[in-house]
Amino acid sequence: MGKAEGFKDDGLSKDWGSVALLINPNKKVDNSIRTEWRKLMSSKISDHSLLSKKLKSEKSPIDSNGFLAIRWPEKVTLKNKIGKLDFLIATVTTPTLIKGRYPTVHQIANAMKKAKYYDYFCKNRENEITTFQDERILKELQK
Repeated sequence: MGKAEGFKDDGLSKDWGSVALLINPNKKVDNSIRTEWRKLMSSKISDHSLLSKKLKSEKSPIDSNGFLAIRWPEKVTLKNKIGKLDFLIATVTTPTLIKGRYPTVHQIANAMKKAKYYDYFCKNRENEITTFQDERILKELQK
């Protein structure tokens, strides 16, 4: 996962994000997985911007040991039979905040235009990785 995301040095994190683990609470998973993940990630995450770069009203999406700080996705479990999995591995990205706020749709589209970089956005959409803002971003890009 880390290599696919471009985490070349240690394969697990960079300043812009990190690989994180979420263990299925409904499965009996050997405790050594938690222990080894904690050993592997704690030094990489302990001072990572993911722990601090967020809105004041938010909690960090990852803890200091590299575990996702979210509940197991029950709705997805019912729909896609994800409940059979022992764990999920995800990439958590460090947010871009502008004056302490998330960028607007207009700011996102303008940044993509300025950088002439649409590939990531387009590839995500091709693979059905979307956000609630995608349609509005597309409209901005077409202006």
